[in-house]
Amino acid sequence: MSIKHRPSLARPTKRALKAGVAEIAARSFRNRFNESFKWFAEDALARMAERADRSALGAVTPAKRNGQWLEAFRLYAAAAERARAEDWPDAAWRPWRYRRASLARLLEREGMMQEVAEAYEAVRMHNVQGPPTLWKQASTLYR
Repeated sequence: MSIKHRPSLARPTKRALKAGVAEIAARSFRNRFNESFKWFAEDALARMAERADRSALGAVTPAKRNGQWLEAFRLYAAAAERARAEDWPDAAWRPWRYRRASLARLLEREGMMQEVAEAYEAVRMHNVQGPPTLWKQASTLYR
């Protein structure tokens, strides 16, 4: 029997085509969802840092202001470190690095260089030894 008389060998059936298209669409959706979740999760750290930075401007006492700046520094450092570890495009996280550096200089002027160094070291150590990133956790859900 030749191939042209056996439709299952000559070309895929409509059902097989629909199933293949559905699988490709589902895989594409999972990839897009995972990618957008990754960017959202990392950007959330930066948004929290911006919030802490803004609240420092309205602080009543210098101690409260410095505490808010230190928290903003820690969050910017965490966001930048995660972006670096996940090999994000430089332009996506450059503002976080610049603000982190500016906050470090502000806190240094306030005599808090030791606290800045400890906060930065804690962020670095957490990324070296820490749990999987949100991106890795979410991507395992949709495999």
